[in-house]
Parts: sequence; structure tokens; C-alpha cells
Amino acid sequence: PVPRSQVTMALMNDIWDVLGWLRAPFYALFFALCAIFGVGTMYFVCLPLSFLDERLAVECASVLCWFMWSIMQWLAENPQGLDVTFSGDDLPANEDALITCNHQGIVDYYLLHSVLMRRGMIGYCKYFYKKSINWIPLFGAGIRYMKFISVNRCWDKDKETILSYFSTHRDLELPMCLISYTEGTRFAQEKVKQSQEFCRAHGIEPFTYVLYPRTRGFIASVKGLRDSHVKYVYDFTCIYKNLEDKHPFNHCPSFARLHLSSLRGKYKFHVHTKKYLMADLPESDQELKEWLVQRYREKDELITDMYNEWKEGKTEPFKSPVPSRYPWRTLWKSHV
Repeated sequence: PVPRSQVTMALMNDIWDVLGWLRAPFYALFFALCAIFGVGTMYFVCLPLSFLDERLAVECASVLCWFMWSIMQWLAENPQGLDVTFSGDDLPANEDALITCNHQGIVDYYLLHSVLMRRGMIGYCKYFYKKSINWIPLFGAGIRYMKFISVNRCWDKDKETILSYFSTHRDLELPMCLISYTEGTRFAQEKVKQSQEFCRAHGIEPFTYVLYPRTRGFIASVKGLRDSHVKYVYDFTCIYKNLEDKHPFNHCPSFARLHLSSLRGKYKFHVHTKKYLMADLPESDQELKEWLVQRYREKDELITDMYNEWKEGKTEPFKSPVPSRYPWRTLWKSHV
């Protein structure tokens, strides 16, 4: 017989799924209000402050990011059942880092934030984003004040923008976890085929669960941050398992799936973390390229091992104390 606990969980999940469509208008209203509030704050608080004190303006934006992303993370982890387990290196609280990660889909952000929220750095997440987003009314201008990096995905066009960005962060010593999805795009079958064809054409063993990484942006990031307050490189691997066998291994649920129905008992989520001292990374471009490709080879092997035998990780990832550097504390200590 099926254990009563499993029957109860299945029943609760079914009820939650039905209620999901009733919750949809409220989630849509919540995200719309967050967007309006966020953009308004950027324009009427951060923009004026940027002319007086750029660091203060960025820290105000970090408070806003912390508030919005923490709520979204709580919604995902609690009512929606995004139960993440962890393995790998212990990461200390409040540490600035350059982060490289495989990119399965939009839920990757939640897995990354599940780590960074517990380290007090969720408000300081910085992402590369497509420059075309700048043309979205209000939102495009608002995201610039969060100090994200807009790119064209063409190194010749992006080089000056990226180098200028790192120069500003070095000078101001802004707290930062810079996330770089170095595959350059989400994992999809068409992209897998292109990646494998590229590998074969260059005598490289093809990857199965990740794409061959684009290395130029990562190399520029390491060189731009090597002599700054950012001393570490984190290597994150996001892994997914669908328990209903409706999708292939490491399939990432959609944003709508995450927020409209319970994932508890239907998916398993795992994040593996590795930490490297930036000063220990190679100096030359070719060696940095090889270093990054090797990290992605290890990711592919790790995901393959998890496919063959799923290993449950820790539910609480870190041994170090609760983080103390929240954005408003940094703001207060720096300017009051």
C-alpha cells in the first residue's frame, strides 16, 4: 500500500495546483506592483542620488533588489515547494565574487539566489543582460541603475562597456556577486547540437548536459576584477530532476510552472558550489580559456553522475554564521 504521508502530499499538491490558477491574478498584480515600485524608486531616488553620490545610489538600488528578490525567493521556496539541496565548498557570508554557472532556464536564478540569500548577497547580484532590454520603456532605464551590464553578445562591441564597468566597481569598491552564464544562452536541443558540432570540428569531446562555454567575457571579467576587492571565483552547477518522468533529466521548469503549481514531490533541485581564489587562476588568455572549459567538463561529469545516481545534498548549505552585511546596514555604515 502507498504510505499515508505520500497520499496526503499528493492530495495537497493537487489542491494547490487547482488554486494556482486562482492565484495567478494576484501573482501578476504583485509582480506588476514590484516593477512599478522598482522603476519609480530608480527614477525618483537612485537617479537624483547618482548625480550626488554614485555609491549611495547603487546601495539604494541594492536595498530595493534585496527586498524584491527576497520576497520572490520566499514565494518559490515555501508555498511553491522549491526545495533546494546543496553540496560542494562552504562559502562564507558577505563575500564578493565572480560567479560562473550553467544555464538551463529562468529557474536557475532562484537556485543561485537560494545560495546568495543565505550568504547575505542577494541584493548585490549583478547580471549581464541583452542590450535590447534597454529599449523597454521605463524598465530598461531602471535596470541600468541596478548596475547590471548590458551587452550585445559581440566582443568587439562589448569590450569597452565591460572594461568601463569593472573600472567603476574597482574605484568604488561596490559589493558585488557578478553572475555570468558563460554558455551565452539557455540549454536547448538546437543549441546542444550546435555546441556538439563545434566541439567535433575542433577536436574536442562534446558535452552532454552543458554547452561549450563562450570564454571572452569570462576572461575579460577575470582580468578586470583580478586586482580589485573581488578575490574569488565561484563555480555553480544547477541540476534538476523531474520525478514524474515527463521531461528529460536536468529539464528546468518554466517560470509559470514554478509559480502556478506546487513543485514539491515533482522536482528535485540541487546546487553544487566550488570556490577558487582569483589570484590562483592562470594569467594568459589561452590558459584561462582552458581553465574555464575544464570547469564545464567537470560540470558535465557531475550532472552525468547525478543522472546515474541522484545524491541528496544538504538542506542547509553553510556552516558559517548568519550573514550580517545586508544592504541597508552597508548603506548606514557608509553614509551615516
